[in-house]
Amino acid sequence: MPVERRRGSPKRAKSAANRKREPAAAPRRLGDDVSRLGSVNSRTKSMLNNLGIVTVEDLVYHFPHRHDDFTDVRKISQIVPGETQTV
Repeated sequence: MPVERRRGSPKRAKSAANRKREPAAAPRRLGDDVSRLGSVNSRTKSMLNNLGIVTVEDLVYHFPHRHDDFTDVRKISQIVPGETQTV
């Protein structure tokens, strides 16, 4: 049976005290300003403010008021006047 050989110096497991830990994320509340979210920079914050989104709660309860479905493709001869269609 072949013996497995390791190259280089043996690596030692780091003790729990020596490991670097990432700081725990601050708890978020619905009343917090939307800029406390990690991915919201000043430009994004101003765009959200234009939509009336100031707090995390505003963002959670913001629903689109319109959805355009572009999957129903029709030929020009099949278009009905007054309907939105993708040609």
